[in-house]
Amino acid sequence: MNRSFNAATRGRAARAGRRGFTLIELLVVIAIIALLMALLFPSLAGVRAVARRMTCTNNLRQLAAAYTLYVAEHQGALPSSNTGGDGWARGGGNINDAQAQLRNLENGTLWPYVREHAVYRCPSYPTDIGNMHLYKRTYSINNFLRGSAGAYGYTVVATQLSQVPQPAATISFIEEPDPRDQLMNSWVTQVGNPDRWVDPIGWWHSNGVVFAFVDGHTEYWRWEDARTPLIGAVFHATTPNNPDLLRIRRHSWPGVHGMPAQ
Repeated sequence: MNRSFNAATRGRAARAGRRGFTLIELLVVIAIIALLMALLFPSLAGVRAVARRMTCTNNLRQLAAAYTLYVAEHQGALPSSNTGGDGWARGGGNINDAQAQLRNLENGTLWPYVREHAVYRCPSYPTDIGNMHLYKRTYSINNFLRGSAGAYGYTVVATQLSQVPQPAATISFIEEPDPRDQLMNSWVTQVGNPDRWVDPIGWWHSNGVVFAFVDGHTEYWRWEDARTPLIGAVFHATTPNNPDLLRIRRHSWPGVHGMPAQ
């Protein structure tokens, strides 16, 4: 009898020791998990943003290297920054025709040096403005580098590397938003007006963008002026005394058009 009684007592004690969570305990656990997720997700989003920016930087390094190789193999001649027949990349066509856009890249003069479509597109390019989510190319080249002479005050454009006074200080590739079309031709700003943009500028890397330079290096610029990201899809905007625009101008044609050398 004693043995049976003791066994029953031990069984009840064991069952009591294995009881489940109460409702309050479950709610507390769920609340803790939710709090941890809330703390973790912004960090993960930041990591993803940095990773996309690094991919973009690598894209621009490859394009800048292709630019350098082209110049070396063409006796110092620069590739056209426009997107016409001999452009570094082609432009135009039906924005909904993805294959036509890819052919535009393949028909560009830099394609023999960079034969990968993904290199021509920033992974952070906006997808919520116009048809920009369809673009296969998101980079443009500075108009000073064999662009359109006479447009927007560009009385001088360089056609040879020897005509670029400071390659290390001169922007080559630019991240450009353009909801109108597929980044037709070069990126321009008004030469004679220090307050006026012409083409808009990117903002999608934590309120900044990545640039490549003629000598092949890249730089990430974070915008100082709160107005700069706001003109990201606006053409011919005017922002007086904008330090970001002044900085871009200093690096668009240093040593030319009255701009001091760096």
